[in-house]
Amino acid sequence: MFMLVAALFVAPVAVSTGCQSLYKSVVTITSLVDGASKSYASLYNQGLIPLETATKVAKAHLAYRQAAGVAEKALIAFKASGGTDKAAYDAAFAATLQAATEFISLVVPFFAPHDAIALQTQLKKATAL
Repeated sequence: MFMLVAALFVAPVAVSTGCQSLYKSVVTITSLVDGASKSYASLYNQGLIPLETATKVAKAHLAYRQAAGVAEKALIAFKASGGTDKAAYDAAFAATLQAATEFISLVVPFFAPHDAIALQTQLKKATAL
């Protein structure tokens, strides 16, 4: 699923230089969530995640996927408008970033400390793109 979302955002990258930073931001967030999801899944499969946490993570991941879908549509509309509707995209991307941050904040306590720090650092950098 994550790779599908990433592919939807990566494919149009060559369209416009002005939109490249928008695409880069989305792809970066998608990659971070994808990596965190894979690490989390491994821990879950090993039985290291409490059921209560797993339920919260599942809900947070669903919220992220929904927000990413809205951001995808907003980005397509922004591109189609010739760049005149950036406010709608900005709002959708902010919601996606918030959902990604919430998902990551639930899973990082279970990661090795160096992995958790690296992921949080990457997320901070992504928010600055």
